[in-house]
Amino acid sequence: MNRTSSQAGSCTQIPTSKGVCEDNGGVWWGPGYTDASVVGNGGAGYAQCWEVNRAITAAGAAPGPLAVLPERTLAIRDEHYKLVRNTTVNHDSATGGSREDVSTEFYAIDQAPGTPLLEDPAANDLLRGPLTPAQQNAYTALTAKLDELLASEPDCPGDGNKDGVVDAQDLSNWRRIAQGWGLSSVYDFLFDGRTDAADEQVIQQHMGMACPKRHGVY
Repeated sequence: MNRTSSQAGSCTQIPTSKGVCEDNGGVWWGPGYTDASVVGNGGAGYAQCWEVNRAITAAGAAPGPLAVLPERTLAIRDEHYKLVRNTTVNHDSATGGSREDVSTEFYAIDQAPGTPLLEDPAANDLLRGPLTPAQQNAYTALTAKLDELLASEPDCPGDGNKDGVVDAQDLSNWRRIAQGWGLSSVYDFLFDGRTDAADEQVIQQHMGMACPKRHGVY
């Protein structure tokens, strides 16, 4: 994360280690944190950005909560427009837990040599204003196509090797990765940058489950 005494800054879970975070100019709030700005919790650190904001809010730490960067971003485009769908896990102050917020962005784009028209959330997100009929048609079509693509491979919690079933092989793979690596992997089902006992629970809870059928989209 980046943060100053006057700017709340932003938080991302992409760096999976203290070294990577600090090499990129960030402040590590994970296990083994050392920066004085971290709201201390006995050295355990925080696994997710929403937990960081919960700690900042509880402590009343200035200058307030961070902007959490999206955990997942999906995009689809045609010749003239691009649709972006972001999923962000934020701190829910009402419950003290987390919540998933989904936001959509929509841009006019082209491939003009030298000066292509690109997406800029702060400047040219078309959803900030009313859409023209042509833009609305494109938005509707791209939304439907993205939903169709996502439906073609249904979620199957616990099936890390993507063989269509949650079984002993997944448990064996998880154990090897958790013991030999322990960080982000295909068995990090909670997307918290760790392959650990919490991910084993996902496998155990779905053991023996056959995954929904996948299908191609053309």
